[in-house]
Amino acid sequence: INSVLVNSPGGVGASHIEDVPLNCRITLEIEPAGTDEEYGLYLKSGEHAQGGYRLNFSANNKTVSLGNTTIEAVDGLNKLIKIDIIMKDGIIDVDINHKRTIVNRTYEQNGDFVWFYAKHGKVNFKNIKISSLQ
Repeated sequence: INSVLVNSPGGVGASHIEDVPLNCRITLEIEPAGTDEEYGLYLKSGEHAQGGYRLNFSANNKTVSLGNTTIEAVDGLNKLIKIDIIMKDGIIDVDINHKRTIVNRTYEQNGDFVWFYAKHGKVNFKNIKISSLQ
């Protein structure tokens, strides 16, 4: 899968990729098309989006959250952003547009699904590349 379009003007919409290695690099571009309340991914999640770690982007609040960690004053979340995610040995490290980073320890959940979601809007997740790490 190279791209995923999630269109959910009246609620939350989602799509997923399965068989994602626990240790991997995920690169993608995220392009919101409108006024989404929030959008993002669930990493290391299960088949029915249970568990995992939510990587959440809110353009209105200018915040990015990963699990229980949040960074503020993140500009540009209402337009195309480039994301580089490294998941390695219980650590998730996310680079946002080569300007900001957020990191969290993630030892509890080990699902092999990545879920893409949008809340009250339309988001194109594109140029998705997943590479296994040793």
